[in-house]
Amino acid sequence: MASPFFSAILLSSLILFSASPSLAAKTQRFARSISPSSLGLLDRAQKLSHLHFFLHDVVGGENRTAGKFNGSSLAVLGRNAVEDAVREMPVVGGSGVFRFATGYAQAKTHAFGALEAVVEYNVYVFHY
Repeated sequence: MASPFFSAILLSSLILFSASPSLAAKTQRFARSISPSSLGLLDRAQKLSHLHFFLHDVVGGENRTAGKFNGSSLAVLGRNAVEDAVREMPVVGGSGVFRFATGYAQAKTHAFGALEAVVEYNVYVFHY
């Protein structure tokens, strides 16, 4: 039979090693809460913008990307079934002026051919 000293060391080792993973798991975090002020968002009000535009296959004209939205982008995901009359897709993010964007986009096809398409977009987006 094992000595009481050996049993005590074995028992304390088991307790120590079984508690170690739970202690390590508590110190490592994959996410943390942050305040909007750390991103400079506390002093800025959230805005709702309505963007209405037509998307053509061939874009022409001078300074077509100039303006206050130059360099900004919206991330629109979802199913765009071109055979439907009106499609609705979520806005899931953005950059530049549209940072932290959320909302939805409605697309309506006006002309569709082998070489060209004209699609009307109505986009409603909340952003900072």
